[in-house]
Amino acid sequence: MHGDQDTQIRTLIEELGSDDMDRRWQAAERLRAMGTEVIEPLLEVVYTNAGIKSWEAVQILGYFQDPRLIEPLRTALESSHPLMSTSAAKALERFGESILPLLLESLPRCILMTQLLIVGMMERGKFAPAVDSLLKLLLETSESTLRYTIIQALGSLSLPGEKEIIEIIRSFQDDPDHHVRKRVRIALSRLDPTFTEPPSSESD
Repeated sequence: MHGDQDTQIRTLIEELGSDDMDRRWQAAERLRAMGTEVIEPLLEVVYTNAGIKSWEAVQILGYFQDPRLIEPLRTALESSHPLMSTSAAKALERFGESILPLLLESLPRCILMTQLLIVGMMERGKFAPAVDSLLKLLLETSESTLRYTIIQALGSLSLPGEKEIIEIIRSFQDDPDHHVRKRVRIALSRLDPTFTEPPSSESD
C-alpha cells in the first residue's frame, strides 16, 4: 500500500467514528470503492473493538468475500454488541452455504438477536445438518422468540415422519407463548401425518 493511499484510508477510517451519520456514510462508501486494499486496516479496527468505528468496519468488510475475513468476522459474530454481532452474521452469510457449519458452531455463544438471524439463515439455506443443533438449542433456551423461530425452521428442514423431531416439537404445543403454539401447529401439519388441527376455539 502506497503512503498517500495509506494515509487516505486511515483518515477515512477515523471518519467512521464520527457522530455525524452522513460523514460516516460517505467515509464507508469511499472505503468500499477502494477495494481489498482496505481489508487489513479495517481488520485492525475490528480487533480493537472501538465502538461504532468497529461496527462500521464490520459492515464494510461484509462487501468483500475474502477468506481472510472469516475468522475475524466469527470473532465479531460472538460479540455481545448487537450491531457488531448482527453485522458479522450478515457479512458471513454472503460467503454462502460453505459458511453455515461455522455459523452453527457459534450459534450457542451468540446473543439472542444474532441467534435469530442464524436460525433464519439455516432455514433459508435449507441446511438440514443444522437440525440436531437446533433441537438441542430448542430444549435449552428460555427465550420464547428463539423457540418459535427454531420450531419454524425445524418444520422446514426436517423430513415428514421423523418421530423424534415430531415428539420434541409436540412437547411445545402447550407453550405459554401463543406464537410458539402456532409454529408448533404449522410444523406438525407438515411433519406429522397423524396431526389434526384443534377446534377453532382452542387455536390462537
